[in-house]
Amino acid sequence: MDDSFVQQLTWGVLACALPLLALLGHWPRLTGRYGEGDRIMQLGHIGPLVWGHCALLDGRERYLGWALAGRLHLRRYDWGAGHLIGRGFPKEQVRALEGVCTGFFVLHAASHGDLTGHFYGRRFRMEGHRVVHVESLAPQGRHWRRLV
Repeated sequence: MDDSFVQQLTWGVLACALPLLALLGHWPRLTGRYGEGDRIMQLGHIGPLVWGHCALLDGRERYLGWALAGRLHLRRYDWGAGHLIGRGFPKEQVRALEGVCTGFFVLHAASHGDLTGHFYGRRFRMEGHRVVHVESLAPQGRHWRRLV
């Protein structure tokens, strides 16, 4: 096969696939505010890239991930000593765990705009201030209600 044909084929596939991925990432629209209990999460996205945050009294959570055809994958990063201690982390470990990914969400966008799915938390084993082992926890059901 001719190298120029393979090159043209590759560029053609990319030219078709990238706009399709961008469209799938935009549908349904995820930008907005979502509530779960007393927590409010603000999400934004461009194409399949998604980011967000949740401000809390004793800390904050940041979210980074991607969306494709209504399925949302978000990693959660936690900050704030009080927030991490409230999540069950020992006081001695808090400094080493600030800004670390403590779990991830796999959510689906429902037709009415809510996000439903699971959160997969992580348990950390530490020696001093170093993480030596990370264990995944059982998934917990989540339902984020879209706020107007």
